[in-house]
Amino acid sequence: MARRDLIPPEADHPRARAWYYALQLGSLEYKLPPIVSHRWRRVTFIATSGDRFMNAVEINDLFEQESPVGQLYVKLKELGIPVEREWWIDEEGTAYVVDLTLPIEGGWLPVTFGDRPAPPRPAACASPPRPSRRPA
Repeated sequence: MARRDLIPPEADHPRARAWYYALQLGSLEYKLPPIVSHRWRRVTFIATSGDRFMNAVEINDLFEQESPVGQLYVKLKELGIPVEREWWIDEEGTAYVVDLTLPIEGGWLPVTFGDRPAPPRPAACASPPRPSRRPA
């Protein structure tokens, strides 16, 4: 569609004859059941697939599942273990993020993969981390 057809009030624009794509969306629809989050988080965008979106029960199901972190997440969920992804931790003023957290008696066990920095103290796994909102 030419720009002049897409934006008629600007028919004399220098790019009026340039071709543009027009994307038209229908009305919003509710997803039933909705995709829930078991903890507070602010989400602006998650790159996902249509299949993951349609089959998601919780928000963690939307994230990619091909990486080692994603594969472990899927396997733990299949085993019925409640696991969280991208968990922000604030310990004594030091904030960091871990790839996964697993429930342990009295808290959560942080798990990091690859190049992501490990918790600042090795003993961080012994005491349960306190969930935190992402630092500003």
